[in-house]
Amino acid sequence: MRTKRKRVLEMDYTLEGSVYNRIAAIRAERGLERSTVADAVGISPQQLGYIEHKRIVPSLELALRLSAYLMVPMEQLFGLQPFPSPEHERTFKLL
Repeated sequence: MRTKRKRVLEMDYTLEGSVYNRIAAIRAERGLERSTVADAVGISPQQLGYIEHKRIVPSLELALRLSAYLMVPMEQLFGLQPFPSPEHERTFKLL
């Protein structure tokens, strides 16, 4: 008789805050509305807002679509560490 194995690892689907992004900053630099970007990648503006505020993590496919639409490499758009503030980046470039 075979017994079912107990699942040892519990999956944690609360990914809030685990992936940082620069979507809002890049949109602002380019003067793009949230609804414009959302429509271009096939999601609602509300979903894009959730992504921008780290309430949800986009799928790989959606992250690639955002990267392509904004013409920014994935590693400049998404990261596991917070991105430096724009003021910090400007100061660093001046040095």
